[in-house]
Amino acid sequence: ADLCNSARGMMFSLGCIQALKCNSNKCPTGITTQDPNLESALNVGVKSLRVANFHAATIQAACEIIAAAGCRKSADIGPQHLMRRESGIHVKSYGDMHNEYFKHIPSGSLVDERGFSELSETHIFWWKAGRELYKSTV
Repeated sequence: ADLCNSARGMMFSLGCIQALKCNSNKCPTGITTQDPNLESALNVGVKSLRVANFHAATIQAACEIIAAAGCRKSADIGPQHLMRRESGIHVKSYGDMHNEYFKHIPSGSLVDERGFSELSETHIFWWKAGRELYKSTV
């Protein structure tokens, strides 16, 4: 993945208590409401600092994980760095499982139909379903 989004931690740093009232305009913490009485519970000055601190800590943790994997930047992380537990005592990298689970997609093969000979049926289906998306990124 080029990007992974996760808002849960950020919402907790903002003060979310998961009251599940987000779409009702009745958020007790004032985060997801337009009600002035409830909205007053959100102290933007304090919460913005908490969110900034959480974000900085998340970036620092990601950098530590990348470095622990022996990489210099996130783009260097590959399937060989991600592990899957196969049993109670055995682990296998996704790089080792590449041929089993993740068929290799040769560079440029999704650009046009000339590369289809190297693709699995699933990849051809993906291309046909989103061909305009793939073409527009070239």
